[in-house]
Amino acid sequence: MSNLYTNLPNLSLGNNGADSATFTSSSISVGTVNCTSIVNTGSISNTGPIANPSEAVTTTANITALSSSKGFVYLSGTTATNVKGIAAGVDGQHLTIYNASTQNMTITAQSTAAATAAKIIILGTATTAVTSGIGIAELIYSGTASRWILKYLTA
Repeated sequence: MSNLYTNLPNLSLGNNGADSATFTSSSISVGTVNCTSIVNTGSISNTGPIANPSEAVTTTANITALSSSKGFVYLSGTTATNVKGIAAGVDGQHLTIYNASTQNMTITAQSTAAATAAKIIILGTATTAVTSGIGIAELIYSGTASRWILKYLTA
């Protein structure tokens, strides 16, 4: 790309992640970037908010393949929920689960209810992590381990 414009108002890259663009300029200023995913091999400097789309999920007794297509999951309902698996992510992907229910949310480690290994959750040495009603769980996906790893949980 010999003519790279800076201070663009909007930039859309590719076709839902199927195509890609390579920038060789040392910097680019963009208002809005719309793309499915960004793989960063250098550094990204951001001066504005980064928004992760959210998904609303109604609580149910057992969830064996919670969607990971959004960065934020909002659990609501009146049923205590046991998260036993999360759909496979991409290496380094973050997922926040907010349990807005007054019922407990349990996250189960290494559950055999998860259909594939990539959906399994690692909790360190614990077998479960539980909120007492409203709480937040933050997870990160490890491509090396092909597992979700619980970073923290607030009760």
